[in-house]
Amino acid sequence: MTPKDAAFVPGALSLAERAVHLLRQKGTAALVEYYIGTLPFILGLLFFWSDMSRNPYADLYCAPAAGGLALLFVWMKLWHARYCRRLWSALNEVAPEPWPWQRCGSAGLRQAAVQATGLIVLPVAALIVLPMAWAYAFYQNLSVLDGPETRSLKQLYQEALRQA
Repeated sequence: MTPKDAAFVPGALSLAERAVHLLRQKGTAALVEYYIGTLPFILGLLFFWSDMSRNPYADLYCAPAAGGLALLFVWMKLWHARYCRRLWSALNEVAPEPWPWQRCGSAGLRQAAVQATGLIVLPVAALIVLPMAWAYAFYQNLSVLDGPETRSLKQLYQEALRQA
């Protein structure tokens, strides 16, 4: 079977090779977007963890610091959605669509509404073991499928659930 056959389903190794090739060929701008979102969250998380575990006055500002970390999480998820859309554009050989403030706001709200539940669902699914792969795929699909054609949170949820 070849990729041109209708019944061809690539294996895991083939998909991984294609993903690495895509990142090497056209992924530099996408990786920049990924790191713009991820690095502030990782640094904020490390600082929060260090500060809350060692500072004797941490209880005085724990809630505002946790709120700031939550905002950094939403920021990261928004940039992950942008990263996925840039790779989708490269994969389909179309120009990446612009991200005006309105689109960033709506995508950020959708990501905040659904991704936050993953902080509870994923550890529970890991304890149960069986639904872990499905739950992880669902939350990754939420980032990948959040594009300009996404009209509502319900539509995003249903499509991510269907593909997971």
